[in-house]
Parts: sequence; C-alpha cells; structure tokens
Amino acid sequence: MTNLPTTSPDDRESLLGRVRELEAKLAAEQSAGSQRFRFAVEAAPNGIIMTDGNGRIVLANQRARELFGYSEEEMEDLSIEQLMPERFRRGHVALRDHYHHSPETRPMGIGRDLFAQRKDGTEFPVEIGLTPVEIDGERLTLGMIADISERKKGEEALLEKAQILASLHEAVFTVGPNGNIRSWNQGAELIFGWHETEIVGQAVSILCPVDEPDRYSQRIEPALKTAGHFESTLRCRRKNGDSVTMAIRASLIEPDAPSEAGRGRVIICANDISRQKELEDEIVQISEKEQRRIGQDIHDDLCQQLASIGCLAKVLQQQLSAEGRGQTAEALGQIGDMITQANTRAREISRGLAPAVIQREGLTSALEELASRTRKVFGVPCRFHCPDPIFVEDEKTAVQLYRIAQEATANAVKHSDATGIDIRLDLTPGHLRLRICDDGRGLPPQAAASSSGLGLLTMAHRANILTGELQIDSSPGQGTTITCIAPHENE
Repeated sequence: MTNLPTTSPDDRESLLGRVRELEAKLAAEQSAGSQRFRFAVEAAPNGIIMTDGNGRIVLANQRARELFGYSEEEMEDLSIEQLMPERFRRGHVALRDHYHHSPETRPMGIGRDLFAQRKDGTEFPVEIGLTPVEIDGERLTLGMIADISERKKGEEALLEKAQILASLHEAVFTVGPNGNIRSWNQGAELIFGWHETEIVGQAVSILCPVDEPDRYSQRIEPALKTAGHFESTLRCRRKNGDSVTMAIRASLIEPDAPSEAGRGRVIICANDISRQKELEDEIVQISEKEQRRIGQDIHDDLCQQLASIGCLAKVLQQQLSAEGRGQTAEALGQIGDMITQANTRAREISRGLAPAVIQREGLTSALEELASRTRKVFGVPCRFHCPDPIFVEDEKTAVQLYRIAQEATANAVKHSDATGIDIRLDLTPGHLRLRICDDGRGLPPQAAASSSGLGLLTMAHRANILTGELQIDSSPGQGTTITCIAPHENE
C-alpha cells in the first residue's frame, strides 16, 4: 500500500490563500471586461438593444434610448414589440420565437422596409442587424439599430430626379473621362434611336457626324477643361445615319473631384431643334428676299430719282449762271454735289442689301467687293485675303457668312474707330473659316464673353443658322477678332 504525502496545516492555509487570490483576480478581470463591454456598447454610434427569449429588453445603450425617447428605467420595462408600430407587433412575436430557436447572425428585413416607433408615437425607418449571444447559459439576442431617415430622404430624392430625368423629352446622358457614354435617358433614345443597352459603353463619337468624328475631343473637351461647360448648336447623327440639329449644353459633373478618376465626367443635355432650324431658315430666306427687294427698289427707284434731281439741279445751275446770278448758281451747284453723293451712298446701301455679286460670282468676290466698298465709302484700309480658291455652292451659307463679315466690318468702322481691317476666308478640314480682324478700341471682357451687343447677337445667330460656331477675341485697346467656323464639304 502506497503512503500518500501529508500536508501540514500551514501548507493547506497557503494553498487556500492562493486559490482565493486567483478567484479575486478572475473576478476583477471579469468585472473589467464587463465594464469595457458596457463602455463600448454605450459609445456605439448605432442603437444597441439586447432581448431575452421572451422579447424583454435587458439592455439598451444611450443611442437606443435617444432614438426611441425612453429613459433607461423605462426601456427595461418594455418588450421589443413595443418599439415597433402597432400593425407589426402581432406578426413579430412568431418571427421572434422562430429566431430564438434557430439563431444566426444576419440583417433583418431584407427586401422590406422596416419601421420603428418612438415613445411619442412617431415612426422612422430603420436597418436592423441581429446577433445571437449566450451569457451565463442564457440565450439572448443583440440587435443593432440604425436610423436611416436621412438616407431614405436622399434615396427618394434621387428616385424622383431619376423619374423626372427618364420622362424628359430632351436627351440627357453622361460621358466618362474616357469618352464613353455611361448613362442614357429615354429622351435620348427617342431622339437618337439607340436603346440604352446598345449605346452605354460606346464612344460618344458615335453621335458625331461622319465628317466630324473627333468633334468631342477637339471642340467640346477643350472648352470643358477651360470653362467647365460648352454650349452650342451642333449637327449630330442618329442611329439610322440621318443628321439632326441639336442645341447642346455640356457641363462637368465634378470639376473639383479629388482623383483623376472622378474628374472629367460630363453631363450633356441636348434638344432636337431640327424643325426650329428649318423655320429659321425659312425666315432668313424671307428676310433676304425682302432685303434684296428693298435694295433693288432703292437702286431702281430712289437712285434714279436722285439722278434725275441731280440733272435738273445742274440745268438750273447753268441757267442761273447764264443770267448772271452766280451766287445762287454756286449754291445750287453745292446742292447738286450733295445729291450726287447721296445717290452714290444709296447705291452702296442697295448693294449691301442686295449683294447680287454672290449669285453672279460667289462669296469670295462678294467679300472682295465688301472690302473695296469699305475703303471707298469710309476711307478705312480694308483688305481681303483668300489663300485657297474656295467655291461655296450653298447660297444660304454664302449669304450668312457675307452678312457676318458685313456686320463685323460695320462695327469696326462705326464703333471701334478702326484704322485697318482684315477679312480672311480659308479652308480647314471639313470647315470654312471666316475671320475679321480690326485694330480698333476692342471690347470690354464681359461684352466679348457674353456676345451681348445686338450686332454680336446677330452674328452669333447667323452662325447658329449654319450650325457653326462664332468666336470673339477682344480686349480694350487691342482690337477685335471675330471668327466664324461653318461646316463645309472639302477635300
């Protein structure tokens, strides 16, 4: 038989002391852990509620109490069903029992809108996450509750804007930094013919005319980089290849985005103005015909009458001279000279109103005559340059470019005190470029930027008629340069 070692009373007392020391340390650690848990729960940004198997609330943090409007004591007397609207309470009991017997960590209410109810009876939308926990052998449920009222408002506002956007008759679409179309509304589908599934991801150049495939990168992108927006009238292409005239405004969505990926996103709003352009063309044609009629009437009627009056004045002058009434004859001679000058001026006006040279010899001859007439009538040096032989077959284009040059030249003479004017017409790939430069006083920056003067507005309107672009470069004391770029089929 083996003899067991014996312990003295002192050894047993030492052992018991060690056990008590370990128990105290364990209790302290458990207390500290419990305290840290409570601090974490109280500091959580979302509401936290813990319930037992009967749905009674056993713990609620400060955020939960603030959300529901109850005090700590009041919360501990409630069941979880009392924190939801009356219409949901009865059905929730069965759901709670099922979860208690088959617990799992999961979000609650996927695909459904969840609502909670405050002490004062008001409701608010929530998101809830459930986690099963076990404390001292008791199965409990920990619920994380987030008030999503603001997010819901934002989602509803976005949904409303999306519905408005989808119902617009205007085309509205976005373009990414890489030049590909990222979104496409129903209005764009109706105007251009492409369905959203067909065009999203395509390069925006698909909407450009065949003769201007790089328009977006060469014209629109530079304007967006410098000014943040682009606005003009442009020809575009439908899915079936037809041309459509669009009034377009493009704007950067996030010009100050922190990353390169966020910059360069563009929203484009486009309105089909093809019918409007047709009506404008008709009005312009009527206006041109009326101007030509007035010019012809001045030439055939007023100028002839002035010429007759001048002849009669000359005959009377000779008679008075023969009668020895020299002073009266001299005055009548001065009147005759004034009538001759008025006749010359009337003929110049009639030519301006009815530039028949456009029909006879083309735009370049008409611009040459405009420069010559400006030199003769106003005494201002005016030169016309055309380095390449250019024939503009479309009379509408020729007339509108001539009118722009005519208006710009008149402004330079009458308002800018110019001492020299240059008119230049040349070709660029797919375009005609008309440029009128003067050395006059120039324009204030705001006037040049907004094209607010009547003459500038008229020129801009004429450029739009051609589906072209008018550029105004001017500064005080530095003269003015007006450039019109219009589509033109050339090699």
